[in-house]
Amino acid sequence: MNIDFIEKLCNTWPGVTTDVKWGNDLVFSVAEKMFCVSSMEQPPRIAFKVKDEEFEELSVRDGFQPAPYMARSKWVLVTNPGKLNRKEWEDFVQQSYELVKAKLPKKLQETLNRKSPAASQKAKEASNAKRKSQPKKPAKKNK
Repeated sequence: MNIDFIEKLCNTWPGVTTDVKWGNDLVFSVAEKMFCVSSMEQPPRIAFKVKDEEFEELSVRDGFQPAPYMARSKWVLVTNPGKLNRKEWEDFVQQSYELVKAKLPKKLQETLNRKSPAASQKAKEASNAKRKSQPKKPAKKNK
């Protein structure tokens, strides 16, 4: 599992934008609401929202922990991406997208559901151009 896989997966859903936040985290959002966050260093550490009833079980699972700052909103952090297979990644990240999207106003949800593939592609291209134009964080110097 790598960041490119997560990025391709997330960009298949309507209304998804990508942004770099906090210097080195790739953030996937729907209507400006985060649903997945990945560190850009290898191996990636990836956080996403889960169902309330899954949170406790996943939080103590090997390779998982409650996501810092987001655990109260039922987010988990995958610290070892190899602990999930491809299908599990697809299911968890899509579930996170759906959970966040379900909290959006109904009109906005309907707009996202009707959005044409061409409009979605334009939004993704604009988001990717913005991300690529972000200044890179300078490397730390050893003293």
